[in-house]
Amino acid sequence: MKVHEIVKEKGEFVHSVGPDEPVAKAISLLNEQHVGALVVLDDARKLQGIISERDILRSLDTDSNHFGGVRDKPVRQLMTPKNRVIIAHEDDDLEYAMKIFTDNRIRHLPVYRHDDLLAIISIGDVVRALLREAQYEAKHLINYITGESPGL
Repeated sequence: MKVHEIVKEKGEFVHSVGPDEPVAKAISLLNEQHVGALVVLDDARKLQGIISERDILRSLDTDSNHFGGVRDKPVRQLMTPKNRVIIAHEDDDLEYAMKIFTDNRIRHLPVYRHDDLLAIISIGDVVRALLREAQYEAKHLINYITGESPGL
């Protein structure tokens, strides 16, 4: 199974925020869209980084003003910059994507087709897809072993 199969199911849409937007806007978008990360895009819609719930929580622990100052900071101060963003390509295997998630301890992965950002997938998306595939294969094997034809 390939990454593009998840993208096809989810759709080619990415929730994003600008690097100069206040973190408060990123927090609102995360809550409104029920997502755990946003890609950070400049005015030309080019990737500048990614900001996740985890980035925001970490900043609360290290911010000298604690909760008060974080909301007003620009996203660029908290985001993971583009040179550290790990990406996937639409033709990558899901097993490879799962390895990226686990080896790097991340939960969100921007997906590219050549130089174009298509979507962002989560570790949950990959787990659900792999689980569906395993369930399908198990049912197929059970039908084969028992001699039952599906749909009859």
